[in-house]
Amino acid sequence: MFVPERWWILEADGQIAHDAPEGSAGADGKSASGQRETGEMKQAVILAACLGLAACGGGTASKRSYGAAPQVRISSGPIADACVAAGRQGATRRLCGCVQGVADRDLSVSDQRMAVSFFSDPHRAQEIRQSDNPRHEAFWQKYKAFAARAEQVCRGQ
Repeated sequence: MFVPERWWILEADGQIAHDAPEGSAGADGKSASGQRETGEMKQAVILAACLGLAACGGGTASKRSYGAAPQVRISSGPIADACVAAGRQGATRRLCGCVQGVADRDLSVSDQRMAVSFFSDPHRAQEIRQSDNPRHEAFWQKYKAFAARAEQVCRGQ
């Protein structure tokens, strides 16, 4: 009687698996059904690991911005200090700190120093704006963009 060493099985998922007659073993000493069980176990472990990693997620919803206005941290610095010291109505530490955060992003240290002078001498801003000095003209363009952004970001602070 002829007994084949291995049988080929077409699995339901379209994979071809080989199976040996009951009790026979492959070259590695495992039966074909044991080899299939090991492969299925590996797949199950990999699937569980992938699901576990996917479940870790990307943080809480409060950390996501999804198109929201950019968040600026409340900062301290020369503009915030000058803003608070000027004592203008509505100049809270929170608002001035927000403006400082935008300044930290948009203005250099020397630009911030020049902007600080406007709090104690508002006429200085007018002089800089009307100056023919190329450095002042470049500063004024950056300062206008900074002011517009600070107004947008810090509104309601």
